[in-house]
Amino acid sequence: KAIILGSEPVISDAQLNALSLMGVESERIGGANRYETAALVSERIDSEGAVVADGATFKDVSLASVFAAQHQYPILLSQGNRMPRETTEAMRGRSEIVLAADHLSIEARTKEEDAKRRVAVLAPASNFTDALSAATAAARRNGSLYLVDTKGLTKELKAQLAQYESFLLVDSEGQFDAGMIRSLEALVD
Repeated sequence: KAIILGSEPVISDAQLNALSLMGVESERIGGANRYETAALVSERIDSEGAVVADGATFKDVSLASVFAAQHQYPILLSQGNRMPRETTEAMRGRSEIVLAADHLSIEARTKEEDAKRRVAVLAPASNFTDALSAATAAARRNGSLYLVDTKGLTKELKAQLAQYESFLLVDSEGQFDAGMIRSLEALVD
């Protein structure tokens, strides 16, 4: 069964019909906008908490998705520093709200947890598809996600990565060069 997240025109009825022709049953969860869609999805996840991430940036949502998946929390969306009505309504009754944009909140939670993790999953920060795939891989492996910007492996990033036993690179466009790969290999030797 395919669960389709999004209303028309984002995901057309023709796409759902194509699934049906392939013998795949589908169900659509979609609101008037992305904020309502996220709120509708949150109703399907039995959890005391939720993660709120900026719905306008894939980087925030990708990073939040690892934490959310590992804690089985839904992701609700903000509009920058503003909370849409759909999000505030979906937050009601939840005892724990984690703000993904609040680095202190995420860091305080993940430093202890990261100490237990053995794999770091890296993807280019500029590639939405790679970031999304890497977030899924990190969540499934109980790993940590790092979205690497154009600065590459900075001294600070290398220091953080030194705690891991292995790395998984998600880079469909070859943005990570041989030098970066050698640097990562040297960290685990």
